[in-house]
Amino acid sequence: MSTKIIINSDETIVCPQCSDKFLLHQGITRQTIEKYENEFKKELEKRGQEREEEIAKDAEKKASKSYSLKILELESKLDEKEASLKQTHSLLLEAQKKARAKAQEEFELDRRSL
Repeated sequence: MSTKIIINSDETIVCPQCSDKFLLHQGITRQTIEKYENEFKKELEKRGQEREEEIAKDAEKKASKSYSLKILELESKLDEKEASLKQTHSLLLEAQKKARAKAQEEFELDRRSL
């Protein structure tokens, strides 16, 4: 059977470990604070870590979106360059054919004249 006693909250208490003197209501408050302080720190760290992860995910999404747009833009430019290159190549082949034909005509004319 537990016995209840009544003590004034302004009663001076001496810590058995460090011999520090304090009022009973301060001791109870300190004890309560110390008890929940670690839990509070852990919860704060957990929330901070969750927030950091959330920020990292948001940054990754933004970067991914930005890079996706850049990739599409570069692919479009590449397609344009390839089309331009094909057109230039076909013009070059056509010019070579014309130059060959003209050279052959001149050769034939020179041959006939000799």
